Amino acid sequence: MTQKKTNWAYLVNSLVTLGIMLGFSLLPAPGTITPLGMQILGIFIALIYGWSTVGTIWPSLAGILAMGFTDYATVPEAIMQAMGNDVVWQLLLIMAMLVPVENEGVANHISKFFLNLSIVKGRPWAFSAIFLFATYVLSASTSGTATILLMWAILYSILRSVGYTIADRYTSLMIFGVVYASILGFATFPFKGPALAILRSYAAASGQVMDNALYMAVVIPTTLVMLAGYLLAMRVIFRPDTGKLKNIDLKAYFDALDLHQMNRRQRVLLGVLCTSILLMFLPSIMSKSWALTIFLQTLGSSGVMVLIVTVMIAVRVESKPLLNFKQAAAQIQWGIVFLVMAALFVAGALCSEGTGVTDYFHDVLYPVLGGRSLAVFSLLGVLSGTVITNFGNNAAMGVVLMPLIHALAAGGDFNPLIPVALVTMSVFVAVITPVASPHAALLHGNREWISGRHVYLYAVSMTLWSVFVTMLVGLPLARLVFGS
Repeated sequence: MTQKKTNWAYLVNSLVTLGIMLGFSLLPAPGTITPLGMQILGIFIALIYGWSTVGTIWPSLAGILAMGFTDYATVPEAIMQAMGNDVVWQLLLIMAMLVPVENEGVANHISKFFLNLSIVKGRPWAFSAIFLFATYVLSASTSGTATILLMWAILYSILRSVGYTIADRYTSLMIFGVVYASILGFATFPFKGPALAILRSYAAASGQVMDNALYMAVVIPTTLVMLAGYLLAMRVIFRPDTGKLKNIDLKAYFDALDLHQMNRRQRVLLGVLCTSILLMFLPSIMSKSWALTIFLQTLGSSGVMVLIVTVMIAVRVESKPLLNFKQAAAQIQWGIVFLVMAALFVAGALCSEGTGVTDYFHDVLYPVLGGRSLAVFSLLGVLSGTVITNFGNNAAMGVVLMPLIHALAAGGDFNPLIPVALVTMSVFVAVITPVASPHAALLHGNREWISGRHVYLYAVSMTLWSVFVTMLVGLPLARLVFGS
């Protein structure tokens, strides 16, 4: 019998995580930070370290438990506050809703719609553009990581069929392009995924709630310019050989998947998906006096998802419920759920009265960021978000940044929602290191189709490009939309 080797790196990192969590408060407190602030700050630093090195679920649970031994809350109060956050419920229910959308082939039909457009036939660059745009749309409307896996599977089959391998530049560019398009699409909707947690963190610190429609009016055009720039760089700078794609037969590919007309369940699920998206941002664009607006505002985003999931479980199509919650629970990304649960709870506690943490970071950072113009403040915020998110989970890093932005933007002569929207968008472009996001982990792990050298080349290039577009396009657009 072979003896299993001890994973020393995991063991050491686990001990470091627990050591920081339990021992950080013993250090002398700097500046205005109180003993309570040191207790919570230690837990938060331990969470960031644990999420980046050992996983997301057990460090999150340990962090919530540790909060119950601080002066902030008892153990039952800590569990109730962490699990009772409506953002956690909204995220959980959105994930559940998307399971049948992905499992029953609705996403395949969406991709087929785009890739079967007549403009694609015999035009390699039109195919590339439509393929990446389809990825963007799918990621925006469903799950970012699921979209990557789906579009990669389609891409693998197409590349193999025409003779592309890892040695071809077009292969690596499209493999990376799928990830880049996915993270850009995933940033577009403020009522799902990390954007939801990040913006709620700002709302908790400031009392200002981001308007969904205004956020989308800034982020969608800006991210589409980023994606267009990547396609232009592919064609003009990297210049791969696309000759093999001129005779590509996508119809044969989709016929092999038996993707003909959508069945009744697929049509209903597509309708549910579109309805849920509409209900999330309609209150932002409808008259405040309308009965429907009042009803949706009373529900809130979390209430909308409770209603949608309730209907999906109750309604049967072809003798089956639209959503089998027991089956869906097995596919929910529980690591993300627990990460958001712990991050929002601990970050909120960290910025509460009596910790002195917000005052301390304000005193330290104000000489650098305080009193700056909107352009300089936004640039420094975007750069900070872009850098730190590549060395820790992007959702957690975004949650950390929001209270600091609120503290540092206070008293400025600009609308703080402008840098909030730009920084939220910037933390999604997290692909340089594997720990930056689940998307980055997939990219760095795909050595069968893209080399490490190409991953870093494209990741660094597109990160710099994204910062440039955020400031050149996103900032002026945000000033127009939000008012400066």
